Amino acid sequence: MGQRWEAAVARFIGPWRARREVVGALVAGSRAYGLADRYSDIDVHIVMANRVKWRERGIRKVGGYLVEYFANPLRMYPKYYQEGSHGGSRGIATMFGYGRVLFDKDGSMRRMRKWARRVLRKPLARSGRGEREGAKYYLWATADGLASLRDRRSPGFWYAYYVGLDRVIESYRAFVGGETPGEDKMWQLLTSAKFRRAHRMAPFRDQRFTAMVKRCMRAKNPAAATRDFSRLVAHVQGRMGGFEIDGWKLRMKAG
Repeated sequence: MGQRWEAAVARFIGPWRARREVVGALVAGSRAYGLADRYSDIDVHIVMANRVKWRERGIRKVGGYLVEYFANPLRMYPKYYQEGSHGGSRGIATMFGYGRVLFDKDGSMRRMRKWARRVLRKPLARSGRGEREGAKYYLWATADGLASLRDRRSPGFWYAYYVGLDRVIESYRAFVGGETPGEDKMWQLLTSAKFRRAHRMAPFRDQRFTAMVKRCMRAKNPAAATRDFSRLVAHVQGRMGGFEIDGWKLRMKAG
């Protein structure tokens, strides 16, 4: 391994590789995808045989790098994928499909790569009618609350604003069946084709939505932020079929 971080990975993975219960390992994340900066750690995933009854997560400093590792029995990864996909994340499948395999003792990594790439060809589930109607109301309530905070010059305005913006993005993501990264990478999803290619994430097809979100992220003062946020909410509500607060109701089956 030519790079310093790769040498650190080799040092770290050696003892794990010698263990009988470990069948494979890979590096994923920004290091594997060529997007690392000086703050990036090294994500190492250690795959163990299905007979193993435990899992482990930890961080070690090796050669000046923080190595965050995840050790799991092979059977756990499809379960993790199902859990993550409900929240718009296909990171597990991307990891196995395109991460850098360090070793593969019994073909498990090769089989998981085939599984991952097959899964990545399938669309994520979209929100149902009840979820969409509930989202439209909550977005209206968030915009209304922001206007009140703005008028009162509340110190809580910016906290509510960015929490609300996250809610708008998540509601729209669920509506279109899209995928989103962690909050620290959202701007890259919106602006960087290199990031999207590396993480196998599609951009939002609605370019107006993307432009409006970027405008909201650049907000400098509460007045402009409230205006742009309300316009974004109205756009999302319109895409979801429209919304009118007067007379709104949502009837659902009782449990």
